[in-house]
Amino acid sequence: MRTTFDVRADNGAAQTGAIASVIASLPISLAPGHADTAALQGVTGTTGWAHRAAERITKGAVGVAVIAPEPGDTQSLESLAASASVPVVLGFRWASNPAVPQAAEVFKQAAPDSALIEVTAYIRGSIPIEQIRAELLVLAERLLGPLKDVRTLRNNKNGFAVAATLPGSGAPLTIASIVSNALDNDVRIRMLTKNGCVDLWIPAPDTARPATLKITGPDGALISPTIYESSHRATWKRLAALAANSSTASDLAEFRTAIAYL
Repeated sequence: MRTTFDVRADNGAAQTGAIASVIASLPISLAPGHADTAALQGVTGTTGWAHRAAERITKGAVGVAVIAPEPGDTQSLESLAASASVPVVLGFRWASNPAVPQAAEVFKQAAPDSALIEVTAYIRGSIPIEQIRAELLVLAERLLGPLKDVRTLRNNKNGFAVAATLPGSGAPLTIASIVSNALDNDVRIRMLTKNGCVDLWIPAPDTARPATLKITGPDGALISPTIYESSHRATWKRLAALAANSSTASDLAEFRTAIAYL
């Protein structure tokens, strides 16, 4: 089984995904590579990213990371990746945080007793609104499972608001962003239950701050163990692990489901 890979990313992906620092922090498994021959390829998630990712696969890449993907048609890429057994991992700013799988277990366990769920993003103005909406829908489904009755209430340059419900409890869910240059690109997910609250805070990926998961109930508050790892580093570790095992990823299908709500 292959355990070391060389990596190459285009300029947009390298800048947004902090590729150089990720490679430097994982010297045993990742190393810099050449543009046409690197085993793992990174592409920026701006318009046309599915086509660029497909090109990397046809040129021999054994794994592709798409950094901060915008909504777009991914079905052709999904079919190509499946037929070639090449993992395509989507590197999200918040949904790729390594604390999310741990938090998902807590949120899904508390979901039957949920009364209200809020997903709120505090965003600097440079990130495209549609990209944020798509990612927050992915994040919500990773934490809570499939959503129901998804509808957009507001969408403009100052942010957006999306409403939905959880199928099991019927609890209302709101997903919203607040755009301001005074804020720090953080996301907070809060679930109010009959007996308490589950609160997840995910910082901007370009900071060393870890995500925080807090569970409050009748017996007090509990803070889950801290995971000191960025979304970017977790993305490349996951891609390397999938490529090492010749496994594919479900990210494209998951993303396609999320953007169907838009």
